[in-house]
Amino acid sequence: MLGLGVGFYKLAGNDYLEGSNWPGATKFLNLDGSDDFGSLSLTSTIREQLSGSADTTDDIQNNITISMWVKPTWTFDPSGVNFIGFFVLGDDTNVHEGIRLYHSLELGNGTYTNRLTAEARSATGGNKKQTDYAKLNTPNHSITGCGSGTTDNDMWDVDNLGSLTSSGFVNLVFTRGTGTANWKFYWNGSALATSDTGADALSTDESTYDVIEIGKFSHASSFHQYGIRDLAIFNRELDSTQVAELYNSGNFFDVRTASTVDDLVFYCPLEEDGTELISGNDLTLTGGTFTAISGGG
Repeated sequence: MLGLGVGFYKLAGNDYLEGSNWPGATKFLNLDGSDDFGSLSLTSTIREQLSGSADTTDDIQNNITISMWVKPTWTFDPSGVNFIGFFVLGDDTNVHEGIRLYHSLELGNGTYTNRLTAEARSATGGNKKQTDYAKLNTPNHSITGCGSGTTDNDMWDVDNLGSLTSSGFVNLVFTRGTGTANWKFYWNGSALATSDTGADALSTDESTYDVIEIGKFSHASSFHQYGIRDLAIFNRELDSTQVAELYNSGNFFDVRTASTVDDLVFYCPLEEDGTELISGNDLTLTGGTFTAISGGG
């Protein structure tokens, strides 16, 4: 049953296995932005598990959903970092090959942005990109709870938490389909209005995808401060109803009990370590602190 989190988990089809190894939801991974990160080195076998097809099909960026619970612990500093990097799936040395999800704070020229950004890029053919962003201010501020403008006080950070669950998290979900499909963004189960900043047909070289990273963007030699748990990847573009199921009214749960389990290819609860519960593709954690969750959830 959705939301119970103990006792049973759903397998492919309609079977349930008693004795779930889900570790529960009492803690999260707290990344300090200095030298903490998690990573998984990818092989062709892992890439094929993630995409659901042969490495040579080069379609890992298509039909994908990435879900995570994020706790804002960073402080916006105009003289500091200008983005918070949540997730990388791609080439750890080439920004033009891979998927990157981040919160953009400032453009580097003093212009505040306050945007969630999703990128799918391919270097072949002249650095093709499928990139979109969702403003956390107008027109989405009624969903995100951030201010309507782009002043320091409107920026999403530890001093302007936005609309969180009772446990202090946001369920962020990023989805895209095939071809030139745009990214879709969800904040606690609600779709955000987006803007398209790149609509190229990608020429992905899947063999160059060598890493999953959280807390670090290796291509930029940067570390990022935030809290995270329940990182999940599906090799399918989930619809709004399925995304709402992941939000689960703001309650953490074993994602393997969701109706979309047949498309779940990576699931790391980040409760006490980097254990991955679908194929054993564990994240290696360097630093980071598992911190007790306060409030509900």
